Amino acid sequence: MRWRDLLIQMRPAHWAKNVLVLVPILTSQQFFSVSLWPSVLATFAAFCLAASAAYQLNDLIDLESDRLHEQKGRRPLAAGRLSPRTVAIFGIALAVGAGALALWTNLMVAAIAALYVALSALYSAVLKRIAVADVLALAALYCGRIFGGAAAIGVIVSPYLLAFSLFLFLSLALMKRYVALAANDANGAPARTPYRKQDSTFLLMIGVAAALASSLLLGLYINDASVRIRFSSPDLLWGVLLALLYAVLRGWLAATRGRLDEDLAHAAIRDPVLLTIGAVVVALFLIAY
Repeated sequence: MRWRDLLIQMRPAHWAKNVLVLVPILTSQQFFSVSLWPSVLATFAAFCLAASAAYQLNDLIDLESDRLHEQKGRRPLAAGRLSPRTVAIFGIALAVGAGALALWTNLMVAAIAALYVALSALYSAVLKRIAVADVLALAALYCGRIFGGAAAIGVIVSPYLLAFSLFLFLSLALMKRYVALAANDANGAPARTPYRKQDSTFLLMIGVAAALASSLLLGLYINDASVRIRFSSPDLLWGVLLALLYAVLRGWLAATRGRLDEDLAHAAIRDPVLLTIGAVVVALFLIAY
């Protein structure tokens, strides 16, 4: 039972977020470069362990409030099946494992992974209680995975990709806060975010605007002369824009209707439509090569 509880504490469903490590090898048109994949996969594993280590710290900080939460109160630490000491030691072990894998890849990946863990710790301890700073930190953590993937294969993240990613992940972070706020209001639960009921319109408005801004930036990227030269069929990338825009706006529609789980990662891997959209996006990029 102890090992099963430790696995639950790692939040393996959230490892799906680390597929962002693969974005640079896809966009740099090196997806079929077999020699690069060991470094990419090692970086993916390193970020999985780093994220799990960050979750241990977050759960230790939020232990008392998690015990009052309907869903989070069932986690092994909050439910009392694991002691704080065990979780702390486990978190350190996960961080060491992440560091070892990152160092095996290269020093730049190790540095980015270290910054990721540091920002995660700062977020858990301070930033998630500060409105606006919390969603910006979450967006930065998502982008950190992309920078890790770029460092693994020795490429530079383009300004277009960085700006597109920041706005897209800002929209998703705002969506997470919007759903959490609605859930708190519906259940009469104590506030777990720095936002209040009257802020829901603000979260919705800025979240949708960020989604549209990310699509605009992706459109500018697709229409860039250097991109149109590198891809043999660049117009296929417009399908990527439509697919991603549909996915995010569909998420916001579900959020406003109260049909979206606060755990966006867990909801995403159970959604056949989103999984299909992800496969279509990858396929369009590969065909556009």
